[in-house]
Amino acid sequence: MGVCPTLVLAALLGAPVAFAAVLFETTIHDVIHLVWDEVPDALGWSEPAWWYVVLVPALAGVLVAAAIRLPGHGGHVPLVRSTAFPDVLSAASSMRSNATALMSTPGPKAMTSPTVRTWTR
Repeated sequence: MGVCPTLVLAALLGAPVAFAAVLFETTIHDVIHLVWDEVPDALGWSEPAWWYVVLVPALAGVLVAAAIRLPGHGGHVPLVRSTAFPDVLSAASSMRSNATALMSTPGPKAMTSPTVRTWTR
């Protein structure tokens, strides 16, 4: 298959998928606006009550728990169990120590020169 037919196929698939993604994002935005703006306004609140702020995420958790119990497995089963978790933790901790070391070192030499210090006063 040549490059041009592949690009046409990608465009034919990409356009409806992009439209579906925009539709999904718009729906999510509208639901968030409804839950956090319209419902409290309809109830006469200037801001949501504390129990409403707790209730909405709790109901969302119940919906997710119900969705987990739907038929299907939510994707493929991996062939090999991941044993990379200790390696990921090790890499993350070394990155954190390197970032801390970088943040504690002074800036470039030019920033400590007398000329630059007079410009920044």
